[in-house]
Amino acid sequence: MAQISSGSKRTTLQELWARNRGLIRQQVPLLVFIILFVFSSIRYDGFLSNFNLTTFFSYNTIFVLLALGETFVIMTGELIFRLARWLRCVRWSRHA
Repeated sequence: MAQISSGSKRTTLQELWARNRGLIRQQVPLLVFIILFVFSSIRYDGFLSNFNLTTFFSYNTIFVLLALGETFVIMTGELIFRLARWLRCVRWSRHA
């Protein structure tokens, strides 16, 4: 069994894995993305070209801004009030 010494304490790799298992499981999508990115950049010649990177970031900037805006709406609780107001309008329109 491989052991890592840190000062007076000795920790086995198995203990480190047991302690950090949840953290590693949370990072699986990021690890898969990194592996795909490295594979694609090696496999395809034009993958890291200036045109591809510029196009990628220009199209995804819109989604990032929308996600940030929606995050602030959810954090302030405005979404609940807007949904309640909208549902009241729908309910009133059905009774009219």
